[in-house]
Amino acid sequence: MTIDGNWQSFSESLMQAAPHVLLLVDAGLSVRKVGRLPETLATDEAALVGRTLGDWLAGSYAGYAELARGIEQVLQTGMPVSLTEADYLCGTGVSQRWKIRIFPCPDSFERPAALVQIHDVSERDSLWRHLVDTDKMAGLGTLTAFVAHEFNNLIGGVQGFAQLAQLSRKEEDYQRTIEIVYQVSQRVKRLAAELLALAMPHGDKEDTVPLVKLVDSLLVLLERRFNKQNVTVVKEIDPTLLVRTNPIRLQQVLLQILLNARTGLMAGGELRIQGGLNDQGRPRLIFEDNGVSIPPDRLARLYEVDIRKSGGDAENDRAAGAGFAISRQVLGDLGGELAVRERSGGGCTVEVLLPAAAVCR
Repeated sequence: MTIDGNWQSFSESLMQAAPHVLLLVDAGLSVRKVGRLPETLATDEAALVGRTLGDWLAGSYAGYAELARGIEQVLQTGMPVSLTEADYLCGTGVSQRWKIRIFPCPDSFERPAALVQIHDVSERDSLWRHLVDTDKMAGLGTLTAFVAHEFNNLIGGVQGFAQLAQLSRKEEDYQRTIEIVYQVSQRVKRLAAELLALAMPHGDKEDTVPLVKLVDSLLVLLERRFNKQNVTVVKEIDPTLLVRTNPIRLQQVLLQILLNARTGLMAGGELRIQGGLNDQGRPRLIFEDNGVSIPPDRLARLYEVDIRKSGGDAENDRAAGAGFAISRQVLGDLGGELAVRERSGGGCTVEVLLPAAAVCR
């Protein structure tokens, strides 16, 4: 069967077989043919054929203006177009996320027409958000285990010094012991506060924060773990640099980077963190360690989501799991970029780049 000779049969078969909604639209934006429609669209084929897209979508689809321009462009150039994802509000009150592609598709009379492919990606977005939240909880779980171990040691120390204070006969010894107990309790308080702040629901809330504070809050929680490995952390971040961002989401990315560095570092290793503005005025953080390198073949696939490698594997393999893939997507949602490369002499360099618009002057 040739397409030219049997267009009606071909187009109808294609529309019924495709996993997406397909519409054949003419230059006047009128719908000529329509494929099978999901029930959530709250309309039917008969109600669409002969109507314009504007009648259907002008008040309910956020990307309608771009859709109209896209159809016009396809009809003029004969080249396919992909549109920016946008929200559609169904008649049932349910919101969907649509990804639309437009293809040149003249009808059987060679009249110009466009094939509009509508793909509902709402479920994909929902699954991705679940994956991002799961990654956050996994990082929090690791941190909680570290902090719980430190809590145990700190509380044991408080108990020991409290007993020593009871036995102290000299006022000087008593006061010194009380001061140590106070310092330890302050450490416990700060650990709890930082962990609770990181665990708060993020929503889409933005805030203006010092970039150095986002890093310091995480280093407080990981300090003893790095010390236990005899790892030196060198921090050179501009203390005056303020950024406007979603701090919880950005910290999720930074936590992944720090945990990954810890996995790759050997005893006596060094992690250097630098932060400031690059030549284009964009906020930048660079994490550089001299630990184990990620093999080139693994580095090339670092941003692939591999759910087969997680949990225990990720504890000992800095290229395992979906951590960097998720981090890059989260950072992209914040308008930023993530780059991971092998460090000359061994180890890794991870660069976090935020948009220039995030700088608060």
